[in-house]
Amino acid sequence: MSKKSRRKGTQNKNTSINIRTKEKKTDTNKRLVLYTVIGLLAMVVLFIALKVVEPNKNIAAESPPPIENQPIAGNPNAGVTIIEFGDFKCPGCKVWNEQVFPRVQKEYLDTGIAKLAYINVLFHGEESERSALAAESVLAQDPDSYWAFHKALFNKQPTDDAEAPWITNELLLDLAKQYAPKVNQDKLAQDIKNKTTKPQLDADTNIVKMYNIHQTPSILINGTVVNNPFDYEEIVSLIEKAKAGRG
Repeated sequence: MSKKSRRKGTQNKNTSINIRTKEKKTDTNKRLVLYTVIGLLAMVVLFIALKVVEPNKNIAAESPPPIENQPIAGNPNAGVTIIEFGDFKCPGCKVWNEQVFPRVQKEYLDTGIAKLAYINVLFHGEESERSALAAESVLAQDPDSYWAFHKALFNKQPTDDAEAPWITNELLLDLAKQYAPKVNQDKLAQDIKNKTTKPQLDADTNIVKMYNIHQTPSILINGTVVNNPFDYEEIVSLIEKAKAGRG
């Protein structure tokens, strides 16, 4: 084979390689564009989904959650209504009730400016239900001792591993004996065992679903959801707006 033929063969080979390389690059670019489009569509779908489950910032403005049968702390006739959606098994609720609630109580509940209603959320399964059943039984037997029992139950929640089983019948009866001494222990035990107060829990669960509550604690102030329930300044701001008739 002559040198000229070899050069021509080499050129043809290089041309084929270049064509294949360009084709590969084109295919790669097409895939990148396709993956990018798919990624963007996924982000859009996720955003829409999050907007669907995100609670409306004014979900209670026109039709507030009913609180007639809920435990109420503070002045029942106060113009500012705070609603806590909580779970006795929830670590965040423990923090809120130990760190934020006392400040709200001192500045707004004890002074008659606001009232706070508690609605049970059962996000942590059997222990959530058991503790809520007991709390509702205490409320039914002796409303005045409810909040002491409520506080004691959150205080008893372990700080290291709240997910481990800890809400037992024995614990609930012991706390009631200490903090709700007027409550009949036998009736409380039977209420827990027979789930006597489950209708109240079912009513709470319906409210949770109706108002699209998907995290605990969730705090509402005159129909407005607090973005960060641990931000006391935001809570104060919403309470002050509610007092002024702007919330």
